[in-house]
Amino acid sequence: MEEIKVKYFVDGIDELCYVAGKSDWIDLHAAEDVDMKAGEFRLIPLGVAIELPDGTVVTGKNGPLLGAASSALLNALKKLAGIDHEIDLVSARAIEPIQTLKTNYLGSRNPRLHTDEILIALSSSAAENETAAVALQQLSKLKGCDMHSTVILSSVDTDTIKRLGMYLTCEPAYEQEDRKYHKK
Repeated sequence: MEEIKVKYFVDGIDELCYVAGKSDWIDLHAAEDVDMKAGEFRLIPLGVAIELPDGTVVTGKNGPLLGAASSALLNALKKLAGIDHEIDLVSARAIEPIQTLKTNYLGSRNPRLHTDEILIALSSSAAENETAAVALQQLSKLKGCDMHSTVILSSVDTDTIKRLGMYLTCEPAYEQEDRKYHKK
C-alpha cells in the first residue's frame, strides 16, 4: 500500500485511520466538532495540504473568500514562483463581485471561490499584475503533486484538481446517505 504523508493542522486531533472493512478508504474529519441544523450554513475550520515536487508541503484553509482547496492552490503557486506568502495574487476587491454573482444571481449558498473560480480570477488578474502572471505560469508544475484534504471536496474542485494532473490522496465516502453536504 502506498504511503500517505499527513500534516495535521491542529494539535490533539485524532490521527487518520482506515475505515473498517475498506482498506483503501480513510476516515477524514474536521478539526472540531460542529452541530448544525438541516439547511444551516457555517464556515468550519478545515484544511488542505499539497506536497510540491521538492517535498515541501503547503497548506490552505477555509476563509471568507476562498475554500481550503483554492487557498492551497494559490499558496502552492506562490511557493513555486518564490512569491512571499503574504502577497495577495487576487485582491479581495476582485473576488467580492464573483461572490455576489454566485450568491445573489446563481443561487449558491457558498460564497467562497472554488478552485476553477480562483484560477479564472488569477488569470484575469495576471493581465494587469505581473506577480499574478508569474504565479499562473507555475500551474504545470502542479502536475503529479499529491493533495490531501481533511474534508470531502466538491465535484467542481475534484474535477479541477484532476485536470491539473494532481493526485487527491483520498476521496472518502459519505458516512450516511441522508447526510450529504454537497448537492449532486
